[in-house]
Amino acid sequence: MPSVRTTPVEGPAAWKATDANIKDESWKTRVTEEQIAEFDAALKATAGKEVHDIVKEDLPAMPLVAKALQSIQDELEEGRGFAMLRGLPVQRWGMEETTRGLWILGLHLGSAEPQDKAGSLIHHVKDTGVKPGDNDTVRYFQTKVAIPFHTDGCDALAFLCYSKGRSGGLSRLTSAVTAFNEILKRRPDLAKVLQEDFHFDARGQHPNGDLCQVHPVYVFHNGHLNLIHKVPYIMSAQRLEGVPKLTAAQQEALDFMDVVMNEKDHVLEFESEPGDIQFVSNHTQCHGRTAFEDDTNGTGATRHFLRLWVTLPNGHEMPPHYVETREHMHGFVRRMPVDVSIMDGSMGRLLMNSGIPQDPHIWSGLSITDEQYHPLVIEAHRKYINSGADMITTNSYTVQPCYYRKAFDDWEARIPKDAETSARLAVEAVKLSNLDRPVRVLGSLPPLCESHRPDLATEFIAKEGKDFIVETYRAIADGLLKGGPVDAFIAETMNTWEEASCAIEAVKDLGKPLIVSMQGSLRSQTLKAQPHLAAEIAENILAAKSAGAPIEALCLNCAPPEDIAAAVKVLDEKGYRARLHAAGIRLGAYANVQQSKECHEGEGFSAENVGKRVIKVRDDLVNEGYIKHLHHFIKCGVSYIGGCCGSTPAQIKMLTDSLRDVSVEESSAKKRKTQRRLQLVASYNGSLLH
Repeated sequence: MPSVRTTPVEGPAAWKATDANIKDESWKTRVTEEQIAEFDAALKATAGKEVHDIVKEDLPAMPLVAKALQSIQDELEEGRGFAMLRGLPVQRWGMEETTRGLWILGLHLGSAEPQDKAGSLIHHVKDTGVKPGDNDTVRYFQTKVAIPFHTDGCDALAFLCYSKGRSGGLSRLTSAVTAFNEILKRRPDLAKVLQEDFHFDARGQHPNGDLCQVHPVYVFHNGHLNLIHKVPYIMSAQRLEGVPKLTAAQQEALDFMDVVMNEKDHVLEFESEPGDIQFVSNHTQCHGRTAFEDDTNGTGATRHFLRLWVTLPNGHEMPPHYVETREHMHGFVRRMPVDVSIMDGSMGRLLMNSGIPQDPHIWSGLSITDEQYHPLVIEAHRKYINSGADMITTNSYTVQPCYYRKAFDDWEARIPKDAETSARLAVEAVKLSNLDRPVRVLGSLPPLCESHRPDLATEFIAKEGKDFIVETYRAIADGLLKGGPVDAFIAETMNTWEEASCAIEAVKDLGKPLIVSMQGSLRSQTLKAQPHLAAEIAENILAAKSAGAPIEALCLNCAPPEDIAAAVKVLDEKGYRARLHAAGIRLGAYANVQQSKECHEGEGFSAENVGKRVIKVRDDLVNEGYIKHLHHFIKCGVSYIGGCCGSTPAQIKMLTDSLRDVSVEESSAKKRKTQRRLQLVASYNGSLLH
């Protein structure tokens, strides 16, 4: 429980409307013609792109805009807590370009975060004809009624006026810092109450489905004020089963806070013109508006604002319980350091390069089925371990019925036996490495048909039946446990969720964690990349975890890094990064480095067609070129990182060297373990981290 603040909070965020630097309107800045020219160039450069697909790298240099937004970042976090830019040419731009313009501005301000359960990143704040109380999910921004002082989500909001209504709709600001100081001075008993827990209605928008959330209004953490203030949602939470009735002290505290915030000296009230954009901190300020009316006589006077919720790059550390709130869970997780666990890389090509012949039916599978090659398998594992891998995967990717039926008459009996052998060799490699750090062995549960072929996988499951698929995965898992035991299972390069769900069903009661790794392009039945399916997969993963499956991580693998990045972006934008974290599920990514069009496009991967081709590594993914993509994944919250087809121990060593070691106490075992975090320094000829 945070300590109770009993002294006033000082600083520029504790303002009054009568202060000289408020009355002089120095918090307003007019956009210059040169800055507008930078916006116009950026709009031209991004014409035709979906708004949410635009990234900063798509934009031309915007130094004047960037400088202005840097100043606003500082004002929001360390200054008054609010600012305004005036004069964006929204009428000339029209709605489409205005929406892109706001998004481009947001890219320079920070990271846009979801504003609802659906993952919406831009909200249109206007009268939609609904009223508070129409149903349990109506939110005030959808109505025309007056909105009392409150906070939104994330560090700050950017609020752009596109058009004005016929009357009303004045913006209102008050300093929550000043309000706290006044309450503390006049009623210290109520200041204490406001730092105790209240129940807030989530209005059906909590990503985890929670109906309400419990936290104080004011929290002080590491010297910073934090605030979630929504009196209407505190009141509507009273209807929910299990929510205790407000005490007399709680009701009095909320009423007194409302009185103080609305005192004349504490309220800044103003009208926004089209093209004005407000920036307001959600940690130190509260905002509201007066009721408004649109024109119903055909002149088109309609109050219409566009809103972003933004996590600031210079934002302060938030209280730990904020990770459970719908307002701040996304920003909280984004600011968390990513503790990286390094996976290994490609085994098949490494083994064949070491002298193991390629079999037309089981590709590199002779490394397991022929005992003379076992020392080479152990040595390959050790190369990755010595390069820094924290996890190695058993070399059993080809131990599956589609391949084995072609190669062995006794294929059904061989599958668990060869899975057992693969686990034994991996465990032996760890023992021989004799390291002072733990290395986990992951037992591979491969696709049981072909890879990169969701169409064939669907046909295979329909033909063989789900019972056969589950029983085969169980046989592989039993062999992996007998030969190791392995530390966890990894269902990797899964073609479809149906295939992955069979693997989950097979191992859910075996007492080992499970990593589910989908083929990173998330290909459709027509073999086209479908990154938007990442949201559906994440939802399925969360449901499986909730139902008791021991899922440790959701990974994406065996695809070009660009395809995996697109899927990770969907997870981030839709809020699944925070939801997975809240469920104890980590994100992973290990991409291909070879020319995938020569191997995986079209007919997909198979031992037969791969054997017909000379696999080439992409020029831009040689060595540190690939590491640059891995660093991007880490910055997006991915913590299980490694390589897939075409990657090498040398690249895993480069990844290891590019991360710094951070020793932390592991309280449960009283041991020291090493976790790696991304260095914010240039390396590899100074060109890697730009």
